[in-house]
Amino acid sequence: MHNIAYIIETFKNYNKIISYIIIRGSREGGKMNFTRNSMNKFIILVLMLFFLGSFAYAKTFEVDEKVINDHVISSDDYAEFEVTISNKIQYDDRFRFNYNQLQWVVNTDPVRLTGVPVEPYDSEKTTFKIRPKDVTNVGLYHIPLTIYSEATSEQETVYLSVYVGEKFVPNYVPFITADVTFDDYSIDPRKEFNVNFVITNNNLRDYDNVNLFFESQLFSKNDSFALGPKESKTIAYSFKIDEKQTPMEDFVTGTIIAANTTFRLPKITYSIYDYTQEFQVEQSVNDKVYKRYETFTITNSGNANSTQNVLIEQNRLRNIFMSYDLEPVSYSVIEGKQYAVFNIYLDKNGSTQILRTYNFSLIFVLFIILAIYVAYKIYTISEITMDKFARISKTKEGGIGKVKIIVHIKNRTGRVFHDLEVSDKVPGMFDIEKEYPIGTLKPYSIAKTKTGASLLKWHINELEPREERLISYEIKANLSVVGGASFPYAILRYKSAKLSQVIISNEVNL
Repeated sequence: MHNIAYIIETFKNYNKIISYIIIRGSREGGKMNFTRNSMNKFIILVLMLFFLGSFAYAKTFEVDEKVINDHVISSDDYAEFEVTISNKIQYDDRFRFNYNQLQWVVNTDPVRLTGVPVEPYDSEKTTFKIRPKDVTNVGLYHIPLTIYSEATSEQETVYLSVYVGEKFVPNYVPFITADVTFDDYSIDPRKEFNVNFVITNNNLRDYDNVNLFFESQLFSKNDSFALGPKESKTIAYSFKIDEKQTPMEDFVTGTIIAANTTFRLPKITYSIYDYTQEFQVEQSVNDKVYKRYETFTITNSGNANSTQNVLIEQNRLRNIFMSYDLEPVSYSVIEGKQYAVFNIYLDKNGSTQILRTYNFSLIFVLFIILAIYVAYKIYTISEITMDKFARISKTKEGGIGKVKIIVHIKNRTGRVFHDLEVSDKVPGMFDIEKEYPIGTLKPYSIAKTKTGASLLKWHINELEPREERLISYEIKANLSVVGGASFPYAILRYKSAKLSQVIISNEVNL
C-alpha cells in the first residue's frame, strides 16, 4: 500500500517535473532549444512518468456479474446473481457490500456478514438472492450493489436487473427450416453412415415438443425434441443397412411438426455404392489311386449380380488326361501359361463350382506292370537279398516310445561270400539302446552325422550258401513320437567276382 501511495504522489508532481525540464532546457539552449542530451533525458522521464501514472490508476480489483435468474412473478420468488470479486494486488484484501434497498429482501450464499476476504491475485464467488416485498408494481428494476475495498478504499457499483411480474410473450406463427445432408451421398452398404440435420427455429417462440420424421426405402427415423427461440439444433442419425444391398438410387423425405404446423423436409437423393469386384476362386484337391479331382469354387462377394470371365490355369503335360464338367468357352495363353476361360453368371453373394478330373488309370496299369517286372528281375538277379523290418516295442504318452529294428540278410546262391559290411541309419529323434539281444550281431561302429542321425555298421566275416542272418537292435525316442516315423533303407556292401556290389533294403514307415 505504501508503494502505491508513493507512485500516486510521484504522479501528482508530474507538472513540477515537466516545468523543471523546460526551465533547464531554456537555460542551456535558449528559446526552448534543447541539446541532444537534454532531449534524451526529457523523453526518458516522460516515458517513466507515463508508465507510473498508468500503474497508479490501474484497478486493484474487478467485479464480474453472472445472471442465474432475473425474473420473479410473486414475492416468494427469488432472482439470483453470481458475483465474482477478483483481487488484483499482491496482498490480502477484504471487500464489503452495500445494498440498502427497503423494498427488496437480499440474501447471500454463503452469508457475508463481515465481507468477503480474498487472497492476492485470487477470486471469490457470492450468490445474491433477491426477492421483492411487493409485486404490484410490475416492471424492470435495477438494484445497485456497491463493493468496497478495505485495503485501497476503492469501490465499484454494479446493477442487478430484475423483472417483476408476468412477461408478455407474443404468439409467433411457427417458422421452422431444416438442412439435410449426407456425409457421402454414395453409400457403401458395408459401412455405417450418417444423415445430418440442422433444424432452425426462425422466430422467438419456444417449442417444448418438435416432432421429426423422415424415411426412405431402406431406413426411417422418428424423433422428438425441444427447440428454443432462434435456436439452431444440429443432429446426426446413424444407420446400418444390409451389406448386400443391391446398388440403387433412392431419396429421403419427411416432415417437422411444431404447434400443429407441418413443415416438409427437402427431398434429398442418395445412391447405394456397387462394390462388386472380380469373382473369388478357391481350389480344393482330392487325390485317388489313379484319379485326381480338382474343385474350383467361384464366389461373388459383391452386392450386385455380375457376369465375368473366370480363368483357370492348365498343365499342358496333363491335358490329355483332363476333363471339365463345364465346357470352357475358350482357351488363352497369358505370359506363357495356358488358361481355360469360363463365362460365369452369379447373383450377389452367389457361388458355383467347376470340377476338373484327371484320369491316370492307363498310366497306373502300365506302372504296376513295370513295377512287377522290375521287382521280378531284381528278385531273380540278386545274389543276396536284404529286408528291413520295424515294430513298436514300447509306447510313451500315447506315442512311439521304443522301436525294434530287424535287418534280414539271405544268401540266395550256393557260393560263399566274405567280408560283408552292413550299414543302417537311425533318425536324430531316436537314441540307440546299449543292450543287444542274445545271439544278435553287435555293430562295430556307431557314429553321429551332422544332422544328428546315428550311423551303425556291422561286419560279417562269412556268409555261407543259403545262409540267413538277422541283425536286430532297439532304439528309443527322445520325446513321444505322435503320428508315425520313417526309417531309411539299410545298405549291404560286398564283393562278387572281384566286383563291388551294393544291396539296398526297403524303407520302413511306422
